[in-house]
Amino acid sequence: MFTLLFPTSIGLMLMGAISMIWLKLRDVKQAQKRQQQGILRLEKMRLLISRIQKHRGLSTGYLNGDKNSLPDIKQLQYSIAGDIISIKKLDIGLNQDERWPNVLSHWKRLSEKFNHREVDNNFNQHTQLIRSLLYLIEDIADGHQLLKLKHPHIQSSRVLWKELLIAIECIGQARAIGTGVAAAGECDSIARIRLNYLKQRIAETSTKVWQGLPAAKGDEEQLNQLIKEIELKLLTGKPSITASEYFKRCSQMIDALYDYFDKYMEELKEVAS
Repeated sequence: MFTLLFPTSIGLMLMGAISMIWLKLRDVKQAQKRQQQGILRLEKMRLLISRIQKHRGLSTGYLNGDKNSLPDIKQLQYSIAGDIISIKKLDIGLNQDERWPNVLSHWKRLSEKFNHREVDNNFNQHTQLIRSLLYLIEDIADGHQLLKLKHPHIQSSRVLWKELLIAIECIGQARAIGTGVAAAGECDSIARIRLNYLKQRIAETSTKVWQGLPAAKGDEEQLNQLIKEIELKLLTGKPSITASEYFKRCSQMIDALYDYFDKYMEELKEVAS
């Protein structure tokens, strides 16, 4: 009887081992698929947040007298509506995160009535909305275990959806306030305080980006030049730059940093495959 049972025991052990290997491979594949889905969600959110940041800047200029920006604002609203539809099609599960429905309702109110708001209220409402989106992006990254993805040239992929996006948002706030200053033709005491604070925040947050994302350090000089322009062209009695020129200048810097986000996210897809 021993000789009959022994092969059977070996067979059961082999079957168990094969089953464990299969389950492990299945779990790995499921984790990779979830990470790929998470990256796709972040890419969609990045487009949405960048357009709302632009909307904040242009609408601030509009409320300060730059009425020529209205067609661009309307076009942005159309693009944002498309982004929201795209995200909804991609992920119904986002509704389980209370931030997403709140973002949608907040944006609806803001986009419909921005031209009837006070300048400060318009800026604050946009900034609050963007802050909610940044938190939502962190939720998505955590929920899809993106921190486990190891890029060969980045110490931690977290720098992409945390430090980099915060640095961009600081520049975005400076873009909005500065565009308003240029459109109004004067830099009042409140705007001066805000811009001086944002200059410091931009320097602090960008330093973290240079440390965590070495390739981005090549844009350090360009960012320092932007800070100097804020000092020389806005923080004076009378701004020496137009609203459209300043908005374009800041947008170039923001777009350059977003390019790093796009590039590394695309490379993380390969890591997750």
